[in-house]
Amino acid sequence: MKKSLLILLSITLTLLLFSCATGKEAPRAEIGGEITLIGTTPGLGVEVVIPFDSSTEKVITEEPEPTVIEKEVIIEEIKEETPEVSKPEETPETPSPLEETVAPEVKEEEKTVEPDETKEEIEVIEEVKEETTPQVVEFSPVDTSDIISAFNYAYGLKTMDDIKSENISLNAKYFARAVIDASKGAVPELIATREIQTTIDKFVLEYYYEGKTFLPGERPENITELLSLEKPSNLEESFSYAYTFSITRELIDGEVDIMAEPFILGALDSLLNSERLFDKTEEEKAINAYITYLNEQYLKEIEEKGETNSDRAKVFLDKNALRDEITVLDNGIQIEILDEDETLGDHPTQYDTVLVDYNMYVMDYDTEDLEIIDADYYAELRLMEIDTALQSSIVALRVGQAGRAWIPPEMLYEDRNIDGIEPNSIIVYDIALHDIL
Repeated sequence: MKKSLLILLSITLTLLLFSCATGKEAPRAEIGGEITLIGTTPGLGVEVVIPFDSSTEKVITEEPEPTVIEKEVIIEEIKEETPEVSKPEETPETPSPLEETVAPEVKEEEKTVEPDETKEEIEVIEEVKEETTPQVVEFSPVDTSDIISAFNYAYGLKTMDDIKSENISLNAKYFARAVIDASKGAVPELIATREIQTTIDKFVLEYYYEGKTFLPGERPENITELLSLEKPSNLEESFSYAYTFSITRELIDGEVDIMAEPFILGALDSLLNSERLFDKTEEEKAINAYITYLNEQYLKEIEEKGETNSDRAKVFLDKNALRDEITVLDNGIQIEILDEDETLGDHPTQYDTVLVDYNMYVMDYDTEDLEIIDADYYAELRLMEIDTALQSSIVALRVGQAGRAWIPPEMLYEDRNIDGIEPNSIIVYDIALHDIL
């Protein structure tokens, strides 16, 4: 639940994971406490059909060789039978009748096809360019009127201020890329997971202990630039990515609502000493507003869970009471005898001191399994000094008996939320009554 991160937010974020590398224990959240991202076009083939008369071929091949005059007559006949075409411009050599028929058509078709083909290829290339050219994704402006967005910007400022106060340098671009990657999942993209701690350790030895720093470099212009970054090429880039990825995952795993862009913009304004959207007072106000929001969400969640569990408890207890093995006491506690000696003793009274051993469980409504939350063996109990639910359960047994008691929610924790126990949970005791002292 969100409750578990409130302490994490209330402490100063000083070397959240960097302390692991230096041998210091990293602060972790505890429960409770005050809440302070065409194929190539084939070339067009040209099919040229040459008009040809088979009868003409027969005349030419079967007639005896004509005189010069006869040849001229045949040539004239061929010209009359051949479709008229426009003659090309005169060239130094006069083409044969066959060439006059073929050449112009080929040239004409080439003139009409080539431009269209080239145009289609150009259009396809333009389409490919449009599809492959990445769209530039800009940083979204910080919505300071939104509680979570404003918190992320302010917390980015605070986080980087704390890091700088410890004399730790970060590369601006690899810092920002690490936040993006960490917000997408638990596996880093630019460094192997096994290299994260090794990289931090190496930086501690070569930079931190030596008091060495480096410049953060240029501010990233947009998200697209960050996503196109190559793997780190040196220790400064590697550390910036590894350390930031670790911090961001720690926050996310602690259920802090990290929004990558406003968090990055706040941290970059601190890292690069840029003009800030918030002064210190506004920064603190944005963080406190988020903590208040978490408190409200937490209480709302507990209330809803309590109402649901109350209904589920009634359904279970009504069903369980129908079993033959169950005895229902006047206060609603349900008792089942699990084992007993051949010879039994008396029932104790509420004024007696008894020797018992018992286990305390909380029941899972989904599976009806029991999860142990407390155990005490051979406990000497003064029944007047213990809670009514356990007292009534013990009094219902005789010496030598072992039983199980289902406690209705209203008799024990009711709608209170306790660590490990949801509101309106059914508590179950397993009790063995050994003796009355």
